[in-house]
Amino acid sequence: MMELAPPVSGRGSRVATSINAGGFKIFILCYNTRMNEIYAPEKQTTKKTTNFALVFVLLATVAFLFIWVQGANKKTSPAPATTVQTTQASATENDTFHLTINKLGVNAPVMRGADPTSETSYNRILQKGVAHMVGTAMPGEEKGNIFIYGHSSAYDNPQYGKIFATLNNLQKGDAVEIYYQDKNYQYEVSGKKVVEEDDLSVLEKTGKEQVTLMTCWPIGTSEKRLVVIAERVQDMGNKSAEQKSSPLKNS
Repeated sequence: MMELAPPVSGRGSRVATSINAGGFKIFILCYNTRMNEIYAPEKQTTKKTTNFALVFVLLATVAFLFIWVQGANKKTSPAPATTVQTTQASATENDTFHLTINKLGVNAPVMRGADPTSETSYNRILQKGVAHMVGTAMPGEEKGNIFIYGHSSAYDNPQYGKIFATLNNLQKGDAVEIYYQDKNYQYEVSGKKVVEEDDLSVLEKTGKEQVTLMTCWPIGTSEKRLVVIAERVQDMGNKSAEQKSSPLKNS
């Protein structure tokens, strides 16, 4: 006679069943699929929770690294106060360098440090006045070429965009005055010419002190360059002093 023993189940994964046949009990181990179905949603929920936790930890790590990098950049950046002080020093220095052409009504600060090979450099400077090309002479040097450039038709620069628009009206003998380091320097126009836009010979040193004024030409284009040259003449103040101390004057 066959006798079935009641099933003995584990924790939802396996079921043990015994059969009594001829006085012998035979145990059969089988999987309880129903119990697996019951606990499967639990495992899926646990897996989702674990994935969410990993994503959260990853995002928190990225945020921490970003904040740390930003803090490091602030420490290595120059102090804003240094930049402001440098800018103010340059502005004060340029206040003692000024160009006046009474015939044309030109009265503008001369800004130093313009690089003739960098359009970005001199265009930035020309927003504040006319530009003195770096590497050229300064007023008072006996043998040198003081090179000054100005706009003639820069419509995006309302204050100095047309400062040299009437430069062609200068004639031989007209006066050009430069104020530099508390002293006036007088120059007299000796000639003018039109050159190609890439002609850098106008920047070369000369055997006498002169000022070279340049602007784009014709007006409204940048095809060529108009150049006006003015040579140094004796200052009126110095001339009066020499006349008073002259031996011929006293005799």
